[in-house]
Amino acid sequence: MILVDLGAATRLARPGDAARAGAWLHRGGPALGLPLLDEAALTSLPTRTLAALDTVPGRRTPAARHAASLLAPLERVAAQRAAGGEREPFGICHGDLHHPAIHIGAARWHVLDMAMARNGPGLLELASWYGTRRPPDPHRLGRLIDAYVAAGGSSHARADRGGLAAPVWALAWHRIWAAAWHIEQALSCLDDASLVVAHRQLAAAAELMGV
Repeated sequence: MILVDLGAATRLARPGDAARAGAWLHRGGPALGLPLLDEAALTSLPTRTLAALDTVPGRRTPAARHAASLLAPLERVAAQRAAGGEREPFGICHGDLHHPAIHIGAARWHVLDMAMARNGPGLLELASWYGTRRPPDPHRLGRLIDAYVAAGGSSHARADRGGLAAPVWALAWHRIWAAAWHIEQALSCLDDASLVVAHRQLAAAAELMGV
């Protein structure tokens, strides 16, 4: 393991920094050895998540039942809504691009913590910047996409996908991906907290996808 002291950050990362970081990460295209989140993987995500939910110890709790009831209609529209998932920008994605993942130093900036990196749609990367605690805001994400394009990101980032506007598409699939992650966490714990969060994310995705 090689450790480098980056020094103290001079300020917190801002949306403009996320736009530049995304444009820099995606310009190289897909990388060897990373998990793949292409159209086929997106299409199967609700099905795989529903199967995983069935193995969670608390699958009979209200939160688990509510999550399952949302995954079923999402499963039916997944193939249609996944269309365009491999349109540019598509390539290496950080996977968890939040404020702490971008270190702004006195002379340079660095992107940190690539443990969840994958090859996938760059729009999901941008959707992750604002997290999942607040309701999804397509207008705010649309502004970030514009900043991303201005920073050198693919102009195709603005294009519709799966019959949805780019920001709506990105937020919906990001919420499904986040719900899948929380259900995976529920596999190793006995409390209902992860399932409650997963249900919240799936409810947002279902509303965005119109199901």
